[in-house]
Amino acid sequence: MMEELTRTLRLLLCAVAVAVMLVPAAGATTSPSTLFASILDAGEQQQSVHYISTASSTSSHVVQVADVGPGQGIQRITCTCKGQLGHVTVLVTGGNAYVLGDTFGLINYMGFNADAATTYSERWVQIPPTDRNFKAVSSDVTLPSSIIDLSLPRPLRPSPNREVKGRAVIGVTGTLPATAGSPALTMTLYTRASGTPLPVEEDVVKGDYSGSVSFSHWNERLHIATPPDATPISITTLESLPA
Repeated sequence: MMEELTRTLRLLLCAVAVAVMLVPAAGATTSPSTLFASILDAGEQQQSVHYISTASSTSSHVVQVADVGPGQGIQRITCTCKGQLGHVTVLVTGGNAYVLGDTFGLINYMGFNADAATTYSERWVQIPPTDRNFKAVSSDVTLPSSIIDLSLPRPLRPSPNREVKGRAVIGVTGTLPATAGSPALTMTLYTRASGTPLPVEEDVVKGDYSGSVSFSHWNERLHIATPPDATPISITTLESLPA
């Protein structure tokens, strides 16, 4: 399922809460673990963020453009696979998730039943928190879940200083060595070189897969409206297995 490609970033790491701090310009006096924890903590303290995520392999390319807050958000997804293009929009508001997509996106990105996807193409579908797919669908469409997914494998080490869009940043890198069944994984999370250590960018490389998430426009007001006339997913058979 194509959503698995974009979620390679997830290794489920438990962040240690620490006080938000000012990061030294060169990060020389801050340990990688402390810097990483401070980045997550600073992000969790905010009210909203805009992010753009890209994920590519030899067979597919996914772009997610999102605006998310503590309990709400909107994520616009464009997925390309084997020369075909699909679109999906995911909303989280009022405790529910909502999905709107074309047939290709509903089948190949969301993993929904093909027959039902044709029927519900370009129609809003409501997914309540009790649904088995709610967590997967709503992940990264709220601020807390987006920050939690900025995971890094251990051990951590400082990354070389660089600039991102003209801003000086410092970073933390984690790697997993290659195994017989999996290529090496390298993930680097960057934050501002000074001031509140908000996330700026995370980059991921694993074999032919590469991904990047950039963050900007912190704490802007969100306007997420509940879609009208959304169909409950329980009556759609979108989650049914093919006959």
